[in-house]
Amino acid sequence: MDFSPTSSDASPDASPDTVQESPRSQYDLFVSYSRRNKVFVQQLVERLRSVGYKLWVDWEEIPLLSQWREEIRQGIVAADNFLYIMSPDSVASAECTNEVDCAIAHNKRLVPILYQTVEPQTVNHKIADVNWVFFPDPDKEPDQFESAFTDLCDSLSKDLDAVRVHTRLLTKTDEWLHHQQDTSLLLRGKNLAFFEQWALSPAQQSSSLTEQQRNYLLASRQAETQQQKQTLRQQRLALMVISSLLLLVGLFATVGEMRRRTAVTREIAALTTASAATLAQGYPLDGLNQAIQAGHRQQQAHWLKQPDLLASVRTAMVTALYQTQEYNRLEGHNDWIYGLAIHPTDGTIVSASRDGDIKYWEPSGQLRQTLTDAHGGEAINYVRYSPDGQMIASVGEDSLVRLWTAEGDPLHTLKGHQDFVLGLAFSPDGNALASASDDGTVRLWNLTNQTSIELTGHKDIVNKMAFSPDGQLLASASDDGTVGLWQSDGKFLKFLAGHGSWVMDVAFSPDGTTLASAGDDGTVHLWQQDGTLITKFLAHDDRINAVAFSPDGRWIATASRDRTIKLWHSQDQTLVRTLRQHRGAIQTFAFTPDSSSLLSAGRDSVVRFWALDLPLTQHYLGHQDDVYSVSLGPGAGEWVSTSADGSLRIWNQAGKNQALQGEIDTVYHASVSPNGQYIVSGGSDDDTNTGLVELWDSEGRPLRSLGRYGQWVVSVAFGAENQTIAAATDDGTVYLLGLDGTVKHTLAYGNPVFNVGFSPDGQHMTVAGEGGLQIWNTQTYEKVEQIDYPASVYQFDYSPAGDLLAFAASDNKVGLWTVGSGDLQTLAGHTGEVYGVEFSPDGQLLASASADKTIRLWQRSGDAIASWSGHQDAVLDVKFFQEGQSLVSASYDDTLISWDLSVLDLDRAMAVGCDWLQDYLTNHPESDIAQQGICSDG
Repeated sequence: MDFSPTSSDASPDASPDTVQESPRSQYDLFVSYSRRNKVFVQQLVERLRSVGYKLWVDWEEIPLLSQWREEIRQGIVAADNFLYIMSPDSVASAECTNEVDCAIAHNKRLVPILYQTVEPQTVNHKIADVNWVFFPDPDKEPDQFESAFTDLCDSLSKDLDAVRVHTRLLTKTDEWLHHQQDTSLLLRGKNLAFFEQWALSPAQQSSSLTEQQRNYLLASRQAETQQQKQTLRQQRLALMVISSLLLLVGLFATVGEMRRRTAVTREIAALTTASAATLAQGYPLDGLNQAIQAGHRQQQAHWLKQPDLLASVRTAMVTALYQTQEYNRLEGHNDWIYGLAIHPTDGTIVSASRDGDIKYWEPSGQLRQTLTDAHGGEAINYVRYSPDGQMIASVGEDSLVRLWTAEGDPLHTLKGHQDFVLGLAFSPDGNALASASDDGTVRLWNLTNQTSIELTGHKDIVNKMAFSPDGQLLASASDDGTVGLWQSDGKFLKFLAGHGSWVMDVAFSPDGTTLASAGDDGTVHLWQQDGTLITKFLAHDDRINAVAFSPDGRWIATASRDRTIKLWHSQDQTLVRTLRQHRGAIQTFAFTPDSSSLLSAGRDSVVRFWALDLPLTQHYLGHQDDVYSVSLGPGAGEWVSTSADGSLRIWNQAGKNQALQGEIDTVYHASVSPNGQYIVSGGSDDDTNTGLVELWDSEGRPLRSLGRYGQWVVSVAFGAENQTIAAATDDGTVYLLGLDGTVKHTLAYGNPVFNVGFSPDGQHMTVAGEGGLQIWNTQTYEKVEQIDYPASVYQFDYSPAGDLLAFAASDNKVGLWTVGSGDLQTLAGHTGEVYGVEFSPDGQLLASASADKTIRLWQRSGDAIASWSGHQDAVLDVKFFQEGQSLVSASYDDTLISWDLSVLDLDRAMAVGCDWLQDYLTNHPESDIAQQGICSDG
């Protein structure tokens, strides 16, 4: 076998459509190891070099008198792979940890090999998520060593070209940053185009871009555009001189205008490309900034008519607007932020950092004042407002609790702890304060006389504290794996065990009935006040640093070392959404008093503002399993959904729903009669292994079963006269039923059927299934049209006028069939099977839903309008509501989402985007949008 990194099979997945073969990088691997394992590492390094690998290893690559940390960083940047030799010594090594963090920060491909057994919880979660190669000692088990070596080389050969391109771009970015963003080091011409194309290619998915790489690409594109503009200005000047001599002003002006338009077109394309890449990396706010710039350029380019480019701009805008929850950022701290607090009435924000400062911010984000070295230069670990907002308490690594006025004047210093103080909590009446410490104790302070009592019992560090809303209970979270419960006077009650490791935080619900605890094992435990466990659930795959209930009790929020915040429905612990913008572990967060927003901060030293109720989308939670279909409901503004959980639900726009539960265990489809009086549902009864059709009235009351057919009923539809129901079964049979369940007629499709329905005039019934569609006359039951198609057709919809038939197919395409002429047009764009299609009420728009988790909008002519994502799994169905002003989608992720389509209009989208960024732009005058005045009034 050829192990060489330059062998022809080194990149089996590369193709001309993805990434061209890339030049070899300076190093193939950076080796991170503990010096206690040096003998093994030397043997592995020698074996790797014997097959041609170039390695960076610190016993050879650091010159004398060099800045060794910088040399190590540069070695990581210049290497394609980060080879981490795992052992208890390397996991415990601070230098190895720094090297791992550096590799992760630069999105390097991680290649962990296990030399000696380690405890999984001690390993960085990014390393833990990667498949490990297990290596024995070569002197003791040479055959197993060679087998492991083969596995290692196989791993290194995968996606090699993409990894090398990532390294090339990273080294160029690093050089640019090292030279103070020297513009001469920016990408130009074909080189820039190559990296921009790669950034959006499937190959790039294995080598995610860093924020610095994205900024480098964007700066390169902006410089290229500026150069093009400068060239055009020079050309126009030359043209003016020449034209005055040759009297050919009109001709040269035309040439100059064409070149200017070309430059503008390229700039718009570059901005939409950058926005798409940024959104794909999980940074919606930054993607929105880029999309607004593209939209502004388009507004100015009235002459722009390219459908694909216009669709790209619209896609960038709606995707960013639908996905963005972050709306502001506070930057000013120079180190990790450990504490956040919000004034209970005036909204003032206080942040506390490891840099030793406490900062006061206006609610909109302007810095009001800084308490420099508030704890004598030591790190500050937590900060809280008193319940009346008249006082601030902070704790830090000086082992002290410090009290301040709301304006920042010092009040008292509380001494008693023997080590770092990590957490604090005010009693609801503000008369007492509890503090938690590295010394393993809790102190309960009387704020009237500044005395304290010591609460002991924990066997390790105490991290955080929380009082119950009535002030009767005090809870503590400890590294000993327990939650302590105490009376408010300090009397010990009990320890609650259950977490597998450190407990990092505790929080009471607003009504005081539930206590939440969270910790290093990634789980949240919910307890009754008496300590009885209610439930527990895995919230993150890494340590949870903070947990809290929203003030209105709707949500439980968790913040993790995995750089995400998750919002959970407090009643059933359903995941509502995940917030993903932070570049480092999240240490702390705080809800605004009205529960409309959440502020978070952590190791990226940035405070981020998140809106919890979004203006353009709404998530509807209630189903406990896949949501298969959605259709217009019996009442105005209502819709009906069906689910694998055995229910169909009637929803209104406010999100309230009524669950209808019959004998069907899996409800595949439902239909509402044209007069709104009936609902019919079809599915399967698992107990009898038969399909079942059930009829309901418009209020959701069960009327009757309409019979059992096949193993499952996959689709149902009402005829135009409100008296006939078509039911399609898995065996390819369509039953025409009366409201009493009488079988009027049966039709045989001949293949598995997926969808059945009627034409707008009620004269024809259409059946979709494997191999195409069939159209039948509803009076004579004769088949009048056979539409053969080389794939399965899952769903169809007629335009309101009945002149077009759109269908969703398993070949990732949308079909458009012209009624009468039989002309067939296919629309490509989805990258997964298409499950649902729907015409807008005016027939001008067509929506499609796909397994690729996206929704796409098309003009009836077939031209693309926009596409976006938001679901966490395949989208199965879409329906227009509110006269086409909104769209509702159903998904395998158990949710429905409504989408405000008003932002398809560019002017409306720009207005919404600028309003969203108002505070952000005020606090970031250096941003491109602010500099260009794009969102300025007038």
